[in-house]
Amino acid sequence: MMDGLEFADGPVRVDIPDIEDIDRVLSNIRPEDHRDMELLGDGRDCAEIVLEDVQSSGLALALYYEGAPCVLFGVIPLDMGIGGPWLVASSQADSHAVCLARKSKILLDFIQREYPLLVTWVCAENRRSLAWHRWCGFSFEGREARTERGVFLQGMRRIN
Repeated sequence: MMDGLEFADGPVRVDIPDIEDIDRVLSNIRPEDHRDMELLGDGRDCAEIVLEDVQSSGLALALYYEGAPCVLFGVIPLDMGIGGPWLVASSQADSHAVCLARKSKILLDFIQREYPLLVTWVCAENRRSLAWHRWCGFSFEGREARTERGVFLQGMRRIN
């Protein structure tokens, strides 16, 4: 599935992460990503959640900035042509947010060759995540889930 996915310029590259890369991101996870996983994790720790997501994904990738892994990303197959994307980032990603956001949009376009519809749930309190999803083309059309842990908004990204 990696055929055709190249970032030809700049300090950002994409690759399949190894366990050390996953550990590096998790050891410096963004506070809001940590909080979201606590809300959704049913008592599991972040490492357990991310490793389960990696194993469940058709493809798990990492974005590296100047060789350092700072974003982990994957898509869990939900149905034919429908994927559930997930993303977790290190605090380092915040220092390079614009560059990484541009590359993540390219990555989403690539992923949607296999999953024309991406469906995800985002914590309503995580303004940074909501802004990133909207910038990347996800729409939030009012569907929400209220739990004792928080409110989550459903986002969708479709290609024609």
